[in-house]
Amino acid sequence: MFADDVASVAETVNNLQQHIRHIENFCYATGISLNVDKSKVMVLRNGGPLRTYEKWYYKNSMLEVVPCYKYLGAYFTWKLCWTNMTDVLCKQASKAIAHIFKCYFGYFPPE
Repeated sequence: MFADDVASVAETVNNLQQHIRHIENFCYATGISLNVDKSKVMVLRNGGPLRTYEKWYYKNSMLEVVPCYKYLGAYFTWKLCWTNMTDVLCKQASKAIAHIFKCYFGYFPPE
């Protein structure tokens, strides 16, 4: 994590909201601000939709709940599945190999 990143893990909806309130109070006390547009909530569970009460707020703004979050190039999903990550890494590797072939050999490798 970077010095300006914040992460919180909680087992219940209420506990996470309490964590968010602590972050809000800390930001207020220190004069720093949190970018609500970049702040996301990801619920880790093994299936099932969000319940209607699963909503979290920072300064009366509802935080977006996402099924997948990218951090430092790694994709985290609500099921902690690495399929997304391996797909992205395979595509990046293919692009890198094609670039190497083009730069060093003057052509793209056959598909």
